Amino acid sequence: MAWTLHADIKSELAGAPTIRRVWHQKRGQAGLPLRLRHRKCEARPKKMTRDRLIGLTVALVAVVVYIVDLRLFPGVALVLALWALPFLLAAYFLPPRWVIVIVVLTLALLALSNVLRQTPTSTWPYYLLGIAIIGLLSVLLAMKIRRENVVSEERARLIEQFEFERARWQVTVESMLDLVMVSDAEGNMIYVNPATARFLDGQLKPRLAVKDYPEYYHFYDSNGVLFDAEDLPLQRAALSHEQVRNVETFRSAPGKDERVAIWNASPLRDARGNFVGAVAVGRDITEQRRAVAERERLLAEVQHLAEEARRRAAELDAMFTSIPDGVLLYDSEGEIIRSNPAVERMLGYVPTGWQRPFIEREEALRPETVDGKPFRAEDAPVLRALRGQTVIGVIVGVHPLANKTVWLSIGAAPIRAPDGMILGAVSILTDVTALHELQEQREDMIRIVSHDLRNPLASIIGHAQAIQRQIGQPGIVEKSAGAIGTSAARMKSMIQDLVDSALLEAGQMILEEKPVDLASLVYDLLSRSKTAMDTGRVKVNIPSDLPLVLADSNGLERIFVNLLTNALKYSFPDTDVVIRAEKTGDEVTISVADRGVGIAPEEIPHLFVRYYRARRTDRAEGLGLGLYITKKLVDAHGGRIWVESELGKGSTFFFTLRIAK
Repeated sequence: MAWTLHADIKSELAGAPTIRRVWHQKRGQAGLPLRLRHRKCEARPKKMTRDRLIGLTVALVAVVVYIVDLRLFPGVALVLALWALPFLLAAYFLPPRWVIVIVVLTLALLALSNVLRQTPTSTWPYYLLGIAIIGLLSVLLAMKIRRENVVSEERARLIEQFEFERARWQVTVESMLDLVMVSDAEGNMIYVNPATARFLDGQLKPRLAVKDYPEYYHFYDSNGVLFDAEDLPLQRAALSHEQVRNVETFRSAPGKDERVAIWNASPLRDARGNFVGAVAVGRDITEQRRAVAERERLLAEVQHLAEEARRRAAELDAMFTSIPDGVLLYDSEGEIIRSNPAVERMLGYVPTGWQRPFIEREEALRPETVDGKPFRAEDAPVLRALRGQTVIGVIVGVHPLANKTVWLSIGAAPIRAPDGMILGAVSILTDVTALHELQEQREDMIRIVSHDLRNPLASIIGHAQAIQRQIGQPGIVEKSAGAIGTSAARMKSMIQDLVDSALLEAGQMILEEKPVDLASLVYDLLSRSKTAMDTGRVKVNIPSDLPLVLADSNGLERIFVNLLTNALKYSFPDTDVVIRAEKTGDEVTISVADRGVGIAPEEIPHLFVRYYRARRTDRAEGLGLGLYITKKLVDAHGGRIWVESELGKGSTFFFTLRIAK
């Protein structure tokens, strides 16, 4: 298609008055003639138009008339040269109106000469005046010719410059990646650049009716509806004379991939403001849309993967936090980067404590071996794992609190990168404190069975043998029988303690709680226990208005028996053991106080531990279950038990019971 956008500019340059005004304006501003470039302009021959033919004819008629008028003058050739040349030049270079003016002046001069010839005056001044006038006209004609040449050269230069600019812009537009279309005032496409031709798959059809554009070029809107011809961006600008911005068109030709373009269009006006067409500039955003679609697809896939990763992370986190064993993750420097709640329960670690150096953490826990020796820091399982070893089942005792020992079975393994480099380590801590205590209890049980139960049994056997040997001696038999009874009672008490301990730990001891008069129960117990304990030293101080307590009578008697037995055993022989009770809020606080050797402060936390026997005297009798069973019974009644003691002054055991409603 031809390039036609320069038509209006070229018509402007072709107008001589415009160029003339420019030339005069430059001369008026600079005060100097227009300075042209030092190059030759191509000569352009004048065309013999109808106006010029008229001018030449009029000039020739004037010359003939003048020659006829001067037929008697002897210098005809000279006059002809002086008069005919300006006429001919004027007729060729000047518009017809200038030729007519000159002819009128010439005829006026002829008329004047005829008048002067009738007078005796000489006609030479007249001829000289005519020659002067003709010379002046010749000078004016020469200036006119020079000015026309200047204007012609300037016009030629401007047209050449315009052609250069037009060619430059045409090359620019044709090399653009954006789409460019131009239409005339009726909306017919008269130019498309190569990018647009490629966008249309080269299916350009000249002289195609505007109404057929959408169907032929397959232009659809975003809803897949075929465009109306007047709604296409270029045609809207050309026919409606409106600015069109950001209109998307979808081109879906059969057998071709869908292509998308976004368009801006503007109407074109000539120098007089008339609409002469429109230009539309578009951008093929097909690849961009595909990239966006691909990005959205990848984003959706990434979001799905991220959601799946979050779900799996949540599952792993739930597993991590719910594992009963402690889990510690270390970096390559041995610093803790994460732990689960079990570690915090075992060791008391909190995130702020992770920042401490490894040695400080180890010193704070004071680790020890099963033999009671300090655990060497360089043998720590996590350090061995960071050296590339896998460690399983190392038993270590730690002390997160001052009076608490936690026994751990520790395993550790290195975390390696695919290339084998050690990135960190993971450590698993299993709390085996209960198992360790069971092992200690087993050892205590073996010791008890082998020693504490063996002694009364040996006594029974020995006295039974003595009875066999001393038959017929009543005194000796009676003494031996008493010893047998005492030993058997001790064995019965030990066995009962073992049974009660097992029942309480298994939750199988049934308590029948009911309102109990505490004073009546204590006095009845003391009355029935005169042969088993020194009840004469026991004093009772219970107010008569004390409310009834909610308790199991047998369990409450067992609590009093255990506390009174210990108080009588570890107090001085001539001192009293006092039982007191008072109402405190919605419960009753009972105390059993003795005046004895007292209990060392470091032993108080262990008094209610199973199989623990205080080292207050050298008379360490029993299984060490009495106070343990007492605490379990008090707990089963919903009460509390504690002890206050001072070495050399005695001890007081307190426990509480609920008031019966």
